[in-house]
Amino acid sequence: MSMFFEIDTNIALEASRRILKIKAQNLITRFVDEFEVDLEYHHLFKLLMLVDDTPKFRHWLSVSRSLLRSKSLGCDIEPQFISHFYLDSLNPQRLAELHIIGAIELLIDDAVKKQQSLAFDFPNIKTARAFHTWHTGTIFSQNFENGLALNLSKGAELDLQLGSRKYQLNVYEELLLGGVIQPDMRISVNGADILVASNVPSLANVYLSNLPIVKGKTALADWTKYISCGMNLLDKIDANLLRDCALLAKAVCPLHCNGVSFGSSSPTEVIGLVFLPAVRDYFDVAECLVHESMHQKLYHCEEGARLLDGGAADDEIYYSPWRPDPRPLRMLIHGAFVFTAVAEFWSMLDANDLCEGEKKRSLFNQHYRLIQAKTALDIIEKHSNLTSFGEKIMHAMRLNHQKCLGGVQLDNSIMNQASEQAGQHFARYSDYVR
Repeated sequence: MSMFFEIDTNIALEASRRILKIKAQNLITRFVDEFEVDLEYHHLFKLLMLVDDTPKFRHWLSVSRSLLRSKSLGCDIEPQFISHFYLDSLNPQRLAELHIIGAIELLIDDAVKKQQSLAFDFPNIKTARAFHTWHTGTIFSQNFENGLALNLSKGAELDLQLGSRKYQLNVYEELLLGGVIQPDMRISVNGADILVASNVPSLANVYLSNLPIVKGKTALADWTKYISCGMNLLDKIDANLLRDCALLAKAVCPLHCNGVSFGSSSPTEVIGLVFLPAVRDYFDVAECLVHESMHQKLYHCEEGARLLDGGAADDEIYYSPWRPDPRPLRMLIHGAFVFTAVAEFWSMLDANDLCEGEKKRSLFNQHYRLIQAKTALDIIEKHSNLTSFGEKIMHAMRLNHQKCLGGVQLDNSIMNQASEQAGQHFARYSDYVR
């Protein structure tokens, strides 16, 4: 899939990581100052500036930004950044205290990943309803007592005390003694590892998506079979494709599709988190994982490089072949970037004899997605003022679009069906700028 690799994933991640470090230092420093964080926590926040990029860290920083904005401007906090908090006290400082507990979670996650030791003892902090550690699980408690202590030795054995309750966790074997935990679900295929984040309070957040999130244990176990099959499908196409998707989509939440329609999404505020359709169709799940990974790659790039110059880039007036509402030019670029790769995905299934009875579906999706991408590319070319980075992306999309188009098997009936469906959408929204 040449479109997927037009931007080197590791370069995109590294560039984004550098920008994130600058943003994190600024937000953490401001949070400590504005919320008058007690001195006993100051060393915690110095360590927090060094943690690696994860969806939980991105969400924590977005919460910090929203809390700071609300405090300085006297405006409301956005729902997606407070809905995960379980407020159990009238104390005005409780919200900031719960946010500090979230920072402690991040430090444990980071120390485990780096196989480092870590120790804290905060006797005055009041425990939270939920305490999550990455790849291990979430401890839920109904007793809110003072005291949070932990000792992590060599990044594996974690002794954790929440109030009067003591826990021992082996963060690699995912065992828990002394309490009840809702374990994280992980999908691992050929070294590619993705977390199903449905029990992570900060990430399993309906305000970050557009449909209800599947959280039931039985339903999740059912769905993980299909995402595993989808990941295996990507591995058969290209092991590097699967590896990069797992790097870009570190955490996923399945969305209940209500039997009517289905789709996927990626919140721009929480890079690394994606929402996938909770359907029993591993072809669709695999396609959506590729789709969202492409969005993620551009999000990482956009941390340090704009696609467009000028305010018109944000005007939501342009026809989008994928939507019933008009969209800004930036999102048309995202759409063309993503769906050119999606067309290639279906083409690669054909090339590797992986369609398994889905030949007509594959051909239709190749034709239909290429028609949509071509429409978007023409609108972008007509109306946009691209930066040098945007020009490079546009050039790559044109080349890969033509390359994929040249490899599509011709089938007049399917071509006509794809053209008719695209034409109906085009006619229905004729009032939009195109």
